[in-house]
Amino acid sequence: MQQFPGDIQKMCKNLITLNRKFFLATLLITSFIFLGCEAKNGNEVKVYKKQKSSSTNSSMTNSENSSSQEVPSMVEENTTPMPKLTWKKPENWKENPASPMRLASYLIEGESEAGVVDISVFIFPGDVGGLLANINRWKGQLSQPHLTQEELDKEGQKINVAGHSGTAIRINGGYVGSMAKGMGTSKKEDYQMYGIYVFTPSGTIVLKAIGPKKMVEKHLPELEAFHQSFAFAK
Repeated sequence: MQQFPGDIQKMCKNLITLNRKFFLATLLITSFIFLGCEAKNGNEVKVYKKQKSSSTNSSMTNSENSSSQEVPSMVEENTTPMPKLTWKKPENWKENPASPMRLASYLIEGESEAGVVDISVFIFPGDVGGLLANINRWKGQLSQPHLTQEELDKEGQKINVAGHSGTAIRINGGYVGSMAKGMGTSKKEDYQMYGIYVFTPSGTIVLKAIGPKKMVEKHLPELEAFHQSFAFAK
């Protein structure tokens, strides 16, 4: 009986030692689990960033490649020599210096009328947006509302130029577009534009004559004879 307290004391010491070992083991296991999770999470973040970076770089590379492939083709189209267009100019037309945009430029000066008729000839690769888009752009230059295709079919005049079908149109209004150099850009009331649009496999022919309405109407036969003389050089 005297040894019983000592046995109890010994058992308590063993329990305390066991608890310490269990605590240390638990702490170690918890640390390993925590570090393992942290390492796992860290790897996932790195992989995610790498994938995102790779995707971004890939997109940039594809974009750069597509741009580098498209630009030369556009340059080739714009620098391809266009076929030579010939015509006969009326004697009373004054030749005006051409420009990078204008294939030819002429002026009809008034005798008793004030103002001039500005005539320009263009030839473009492709259809430059199509007939309706171009006519509506001209409508805007004369401060007029746009047309529908059905309205254009009624208002436009079918013509034949250089062996190809085209459309001629007369538009009246206040002109707000630009004219030949030195003629100003302010709005000009009671003006008329006579324009033609002719799409051909060799390019789109455009003729525009802009001036006071009475002057354009007076010289309309000359304008029609002028574009009827158009021909592609062989």
